[in-house]
Amino acid sequence: MPHGPLGVRGPQSGKRCSVPSVLKFGHLFLSSQGGAQQGDPLGPLLFSLPFQQVLQSLESDFKLGFLDDVTLGGEMETMVRDVQVVARLGPRLGLHLNPTKYEFFSPDATLDLTPPLSNYSRLEVGGLSLLGPLCFG
Repeated sequence: MPHGPLGVRGPQSGKRCSVPSVLKFGHLFLSSQGGAQQGDPLGPLLFSLPFQQVLQSLESDFKLGFLDDVTLGGEMETMVRDVQVVARLGPRLGLHLNPTKYEFFSPDATLDLTPPLSNYSRLEVGGLSLLGPLCFG
């Protein structure tokens, strides 16, 4: 039996991307033809590699990405441009922004947020963490 890309032996080794899987859900059968399969140890890497170029193209002073979570910090105008870049380039990678999951923090609580940040939840100092998507301003 041939070895797979990481030396793993198995019946599917070497066929990961060439043959679609058939997934059964109840009485439905779905053809899985794109992306990594659930549980594939290479899945996070295959997602992260192309997204790394998007992350590097952002201009915010502070940018941190872990898989599909991105944290930005810096001037408001720069962060707005960066969010627009991710919104424009993300769908090519299967990444779609969900503003209901995004948060914004500024020490100036009176700061008016401009689109696309205006739909983000505002955080107080006590609610800050780097475990989810967050924008500093």
